[in-house]
Amino acid sequence: MKTSRLTTPERVVGITTVFSADGNYLLSNRSKEADYEAYPQELLRSLETCIDDVRNGWQPGDALRLIFHVFKPLRDTEAQAVKLLVGKLAGQYAKVEFAFVHLSDAHDWALFDQNSPGRSTGRQVRGRLVPGRGHAVPVSRSEMLLSVTGPWDMKLPLQGLPRPLLLHLHRESTFTDLEYLAGQVFRFTALSWRRPYPSARPVTIMYSDLIAGLLGQLWHVRNWNSDIVATDLRGSGWFL
Repeated sequence: MKTSRLTTPERVVGITTVFSADGNYLLSNRSKEADYEAYPQELLRSLETCIDDVRNGWQPGDALRLIFHVFKPLRDTEAQAVKLLVGKLAGQYAKVEFAFVHLSDAHDWALFDQNSPGRSTGRQVRGRLVPGRGHAVPVSRSEMLLSVTGPWDMKLPLQGLPRPLLLHLHRESTFTDLEYLAGQVFRFTALSWRRPYPSARPVTIMYSDLIAGLLGQLWHVRNWNSDIVATDLRGSGWFL
C-alpha cells in the first residue's frame, strides 16, 4: 500500500485461519508478501492452497458453504478473488455458497435491556441494563448487533457499557441468513483453547490476530524463517 506517489510501496501479508463448522481448528496459512496491486491474486492462491488441504473426504455431490469472517471492511477486489475460487469449485460440487461477514466493535451502536437486573455482588450491582451474551438485534437487512459481553462478564461496577459486535454482510454474499451467521459468530467466541471462558471476539478473528502479532515479533529474531509457519506449523496451535 502506498501513502503517496513518491513513497516505497508497502507489502501486504494475509493471515488465514480455517475452522470446520463444528468449531474444530484445521489449519492456518500465511500468504506471501505482495504489493497491494498483486494481493488479490496472492489471496486467491492462498485460499486455493487452504481448500486443497482440507478437502479430503469431500464428494462431488456435496454442498459447500464457505463463510469468511474478516476484521476490516472487505474490498471488492478481495471479494472477487473469493468468487473466482467459488467459480472453480462450482463445477466440482453440487452447490457452493459463501458469505463475507465483517466483524467490528468500532461503531456508534449500543444495546440496552430494560429487563436486565445485572449481577449483584453484595452492595454492588454490575451490568444493570446490560443484555446477556448472545442477545442479537437486526439493524438492517445486512447488519446485526450481537452482544458478546454480558453482566456476568463485567469485572467492575463502574465498567462502561460493553460494546456489541456489529456484523455486516457483504453484498456479494450468496448465503444471507444473518441469524445463522450471528449464531455461528457467537459460538466461536466460546471456543478458544487459550482461555476457559468466553471472549469478546470469535476465535476466527482472535487466532489470526495472535499469529500476526507473534510473527511481527519473530521477524526481528536472527535466523528466523517464517516459512515454517506455512509448512510444519500450519495445523498446530503454536501461537496459543
